[in-house]
Amino acid sequence: MKNKVYNPRQDSFYLLDIVSEFTDNGDDVLEVGVGSSYILDTISEEYDVRTFGTDVGEVEVKMCSAKGHNAFRCSTSQCFSKDNFDIIYFNLPYLGHRESEKELEKRSLSYSEDLLSEYLRNSYRCLEKSGYSIFLISDRTPVDVEDMIRNSELTVVDIRRKELFFETLEVYILRKLDRK
Repeated sequence: MKNKVYNPRQDSFYLLDIVSEFTDNGDDVLEVGVGSSYILDTISEEYDVRTFGTDVGEVEVKMCSAKGHNAFRCSTSQCFSKDNFDIIYFNLPYLGHRESEKELEKRSLSYSEDLLSEYLRNSYRCLEKSGYSIFLISDRTPVDVEDMIRNSELTVVDIRRKELFFETLEVYILRKLDRK
């Protein structure tokens, strides 16, 4: 099967709008699952930031690196040490866009939970104390997001929703729990 880079769509544009709200000059910004690197490209044009991207796809990492971003081939952010980033964001993959409904039913819940759990764990570890972890998920992805967040070391700052004709996009904005 030929590798197909995920091109920006409504979900990417929506996530970019929200990530932009929380980005400041001087930030270290990490995109998990960089795809075409559209969001990193735009953020780096609008702000004076250091940009980093991860992806499991070799093509995506090479494209991202060629555009001047620091790019690494790994899942989520496990390839970084702790307290590195001011902003970490992730557009949870839409399961089923390359699968039949039957294949999707077999693995979607476990796969989604595993990805989100890994993202939450690693974003907590890699996030600066005052940083933001931001992720987008479709209401069509069968995960109990709020339960997973409750069981993490992160707390919800805000939840944004955008209704589309076929789904609702949800963006969770998180910070580290205050352990005073």
